[in-house]
Amino acid sequence: MEAKFEYMGEDVDSPNAKIWKVEAIHVTTTRNKRKFTKQELLESARSLSFRPLNINHDIGRGLSYPENSTRAMHFNPKNMAVEGSFRVTDPTINAMIETGRINSVSIEQIPTLGESCNVTTLVCEQHGIAFIALALLEKDVAPGDPGTINKIRKESIASLFVEDSQRECAECDDEVKCTSCQHKREHLDELVEKVEGLIFKWTKAGAPLDKSMPAAIEHYTDTVQEAKYVHEIISKKFI
Repeated sequence: MEAKFEYMGEDVDSPNAKIWKVEAIHVTTTRNKRKFTKQELLESARSLSFRPLNINHDIGRGLSYPENSTRAMHFNPKNMAVEGSFRVTDPTINAMIETGRINSVSIEQIPTLGESCNVTTLVCEQHGIAFIALALLEKDVAPGDPGTINKIRKESIASLFVEDSQRECAECDDEVKCTSCQHKREHLDELVEKVEGLIFKWTKAGAPLDKSMPAAIEHYTDTVQEAKYVHEIISKKFI
């Protein structure tokens, strides 16, 4: 069941965690012919709260719980969808979301009161829905809810930088904590060096450049802005 989600910011209670807003399932009939009615979703929406996450419904790719999990979920009658947010602490998974490699989600549920199926259309209406997990889907995995549109809030890479006249830190005395001056640029330059070193290592071992470059960028960057900046710099050096 496809989803619409957007970045909501870092989780102040969990270092390195990021919160993503999501529309997890709509009033719809999915591609696998499961019908979700408004009344059922109204009653079941909160059961999707604080559930585990996995990748592509693969039991072997479950994310550690509870640090990676859904947060409070509810039914929004305006969007006719179960919506809320989920938290991810894995920087690689966050980078996959930010760069579009993960672009939808899919609910996992049990119809505790069974299904009523139409023998002609083979559509099965779900009853007594209990949500048990949320899968994050890579872009080559088709979601069940085709009527939704993916949405991730993106910011201009220019927002990472400041003018030369603003490069003295005025926020704090601790350079590590300063977030609006030259230290951002220094951080990006450090990322470029790390990515470049990993590409050299992998290509020396025989890995093709077109595979090692995006993999190295994904390994070290945490946001789409960082990934775009590093890719721009690295591309000029290797291509």
